[in-house]
Amino acid sequence: MGKTFELYVKSTSNCEGLPLQSFERLGAEWNGESLRLPFGEGAEARTLDVVGWTDLHFGSRCPVHVVKARHGDFVGFLVYGGNSGVRILDTDDADGVDHLPPGWGTPLVWVADVADLPLPVRDVVTQELCERCGAALELNASPYHVDMGQSVWLCENCAAGDD
Repeated sequence: MGKTFELYVKSTSNCEGLPLQSFERLGAEWNGESLRLPFGEGAEARTLDVVGWTDLHFGSRCPVHVVKARHGDFVGFLVYGGNSGVRILDTDDADGVDHLPPGWGTPLVWVADVADLPLPVRDVVTQELCERCGAALELNASPYHVDMGQSVWLCENCAAGDD
């Protein structure tokens, strides 16, 4: 259905790395400078900024990305950053690495519930993709019915047979 993509995260002072992994893209991708996500549960719950992290210039911010994805049997919203993962900014719970901003690093973050994503991010990542070319479909798109009880999501070009 979706197109596959691969991620690799280097082991750096931000986080332990992640070996090359393949993911199936199931929706459109959002990217930006930072993303606010909830962490913890109950009385411990807090909303924190997440930024992408790269090893350039001894470690620095880079764009953060969110996409609906599948890895094995798990489907969720994948939050990833640069070649050094993502950094969760938290002045109350820092990992103690002096040259990094307070917080902790991780190769990526999975978000299971779309309601945990900010509304502008949700609007992008819940867009359907064309099953043939992978282009994001218009929000008012509807599936093409190819057989009794079977349908596919296609952009106008693919539905018309244009390549």
